[in-house]
Amino acid sequence: MGGESLWNGKRLGAIGGGNMAEALVRGVIRAGLLSPERVSVFDISPERRAVFAALGCRAAGSAAGALDGASSPEAVLAVVEKL
Repeated sequence: MGGESLWNGKRLGAIGGGNMAEALVRGVIRAGLLSPERVSVFDISPERRAVFAALGCRAAGSAAGALDGASSPEAVLAVVEKL
């Protein structure tokens, strides 16, 4: 199974737009696994949000906004509970 099929119909949401998130997002886009429009990123820094917006990603205004549509509510709650 190719990586493309694993990502079909998926979205990527990131809370925190630091160097690691940027590398991951750039790699996913460069590999053609997701189009930038399917990626949402939130960071408290407007400058970091601008980096992702320049890539064509959705620069979310909140952490919840970055996860909107990225997963089921149950999956998001399971991750948040572990934080």
